[in-house]
Amino acid sequence: MADFANQVLEFVQAVRREWQAEPIAPEGYSNLLPGFQPRYLSHVKAVNPDRSLTLMLLVYLPVDQASDPPDSPIPPASNRTPEGAQVQVEAAVNQDPWLPLQPPTGEDQPCWHLEIPSVSPQSEIQFRYRFGSSDWQPIVPLSTLDSVYGSSYAPRLAPPWHHEAPPYTHAKVLLETTLEGLLAGYREGKFAPKDNQELFYDSIADRILKTDIPGKLSEWAIDEVMVPVCSSVANRAYLDPKFNYLTYNFVHLDWQIGDAVSFQRLVDQFYGYGINIIPDLIFAHQVRNPFPGSLDQHRSPVTGQPFFVDEEAFLFRDYGTWMFDLSTPEVRRILIEKLLFFVKRFRLKTIRIDYVDGLILQYCNREENYAEQFIRELKAALRQDCPDVLALGETFKVAGNEAVKDFIDVFYAPIGFTLVEELYKPPTKMGRPLYPDINLIVNHAEDVLKSPRREAYYAQLHDETWYCQHIVQGRPYVPWAYGGHPAQLAKNQGEELMEMGLLEPSHLLDYVRRTVRNAEALTMFLASLRYMFVPGVDSLSLGCLDDPEQWKFIWQGIDRDHVKEWENLTGLSRASIIETHEQHRSDMVQLRHIFRRFTHINGETYEPLVKPLINHFDPDASLLSLLRPNPQFLQDTLLIVFNFGDKTFDQSALYEIPIPPEFQDPWQVLFDGESHESPPTYPEGQILSLTQGQYSNQEKVLQVRIAPRSLMVFKYQGMPA
Repeated sequence: MADFANQVLEFVQAVRREWQAEPIAPEGYSNLLPGFQPRYLSHVKAVNPDRSLTLMLLVYLPVDQASDPPDSPIPPASNRTPEGAQVQVEAAVNQDPWLPLQPPTGEDQPCWHLEIPSVSPQSEIQFRYRFGSSDWQPIVPLSTLDSVYGSSYAPRLAPPWHHEAPPYTHAKVLLETTLEGLLAGYREGKFAPKDNQELFYDSIADRILKTDIPGKLSEWAIDEVMVPVCSSVANRAYLDPKFNYLTYNFVHLDWQIGDAVSFQRLVDQFYGYGINIIPDLIFAHQVRNPFPGSLDQHRSPVTGQPFFVDEEAFLFRDYGTWMFDLSTPEVRRILIEKLLFFVKRFRLKTIRIDYVDGLILQYCNREENYAEQFIRELKAALRQDCPDVLALGETFKVAGNEAVKDFIDVFYAPIGFTLVEELYKPPTKMGRPLYPDINLIVNHAEDVLKSPRREAYYAQLHDETWYCQHIVQGRPYVPWAYGGHPAQLAKNQGEELMEMGLLEPSHLLDYVRRTVRNAEALTMFLASLRYMFVPGVDSLSLGCLDDPEQWKFIWQGIDRDHVKEWENLTGLSRASIIETHEQHRSDMVQLRHIFRRFTHINGETYEPLVKPLINHFDPDASLLSLLRPNPQFLQDTLLIVFNFGDKTFDQSALYEIPIPPEFQDPWQVLFDGESHESPPTYPEGQILSLTQGQYSNQEKVLQVRIAPRSLMVFKYQGMPA
């Protein structure tokens, strides 16, 4: 027994000696970033036994090649520093307030650098530089460290991950929102900050972690939330997302969202509920002079030209921002390293790239398009280091660019232009006010379904929900749609019908919810990869998203201020109005569950296994049916029938839906838009067999009762003949 005890003691002592002799890899960093060591970004190199950090500090400070005399034998500019250049850091690790960084040594070490041991987590770190005897200037380099405006901080130790990202085995439902918008409306704002100063002490991520928001979103059949998270000039207690896109510190977490540890915990918790957080990454809207030492202030001492700013950029939209000079290889590499680290740090599986058009058009008036080169290099790096990460990209004008097509895995492709134009069109602009032109919708849908690209579908483009002069000038054919929530557009339409004597005021709310439901469901069931929607869809929000408060997610089903508006417009009781809104959200949740359950994806290739088809359409009745065959799971084939018009098809005049000959067995009702009525038209689960057509002369038809502006979803019950 004594010998065994001695052996155990010797083993413990040996382990202790090994622990004390060698620093350990950072918790969360080593497993998170295997083999990834940034060459241009400051980062944590190791965690020491006392839990302090060893930091590798890196600062890129180039020199303009124009300063070189002709035929100079000296090395390239990327490997040199200006004469008399100095870079220092203040890290509070010893008695010396400022420590000098070592100059670049060449290709192996292209940056000013200094390794600092024993830095306490959350210690503030400041950098400065000067050329010759000039005054010291602050510099805030891009890094992987935490930051608040112009101050950098050593990160906290990362906690372990508890959940893996959910598998990509079915089509995704994506909610475009903001994290602060989710928080603001939850439990009447109980967890929301009163001002952004509160977020210094209790971040948005930490506040969400105190709620069951991820669980609620999962219950409502939401797989992904797409949110802007990058450092910006926005006050996130104020809910105006336009400012979320005016960014600084490229692809860096906004301090109001939280530090890296808080955000990791949030991503991990969302993963636990099967939900991906998709960060909306902004390339083209870097704000000018957000703080002393910002990247746009760094200029060559010889020429006065900026190191990072492209001063000749063609600004497709100019919001007082600047774009990176992508002609410099080092700048491109810094940006790529920054994005890769961000993706790997938070184990992200999908990223959304904002405004790809602006990035490419930056160089549209020059001989060489360095933006194309940049995204090619970025894509190559993603394929090497993050091969399972999907890039969701927003592009319109340059969607056919070969570099763009290779870069974007899933195109952000709103189909709302035609849908919004026709389904929400003012009645005075329609051929038949109560009957949308189904031919326009079908023609557009067929074009969409023929597209070889992998796309994500949106019933209404988020840009169209903001009234922007640039957008209106670029797409002038639907000026009445800009700024409006879908429900607001339907309400505008319904009020015109009331003035024409075609709609009773008491039916207005029902008209709105049916119109919105049809538009969203059509978009959803045309998709084979991803369906996207905005927060106001479920709650039938009125107004427009130009109003910051409209980005508050309405958890209770209806905004309190809207109840009185509906009371005044319709004469309905408060209880009836609330019940209608609750029914609408219930319908949308049920439809999303059906869409997700029956839209399979190849988990290895991310290719859709369902190819939607136009099965039948009737221009006179404004009726359309979609077939969603699943060749691998035939009993998961769906048939969706839409009545966009005002005609009722009931027992006295059933509508006959022709069915392809290979699907001749019975069909089961999964969803009936009138199922909440008493008695229901079709109870969920009812089986309908095919019959001989009485009006259509079709041999096999599905005879259905369907109300105006309603829809039905059927599931195939048999095996094809």
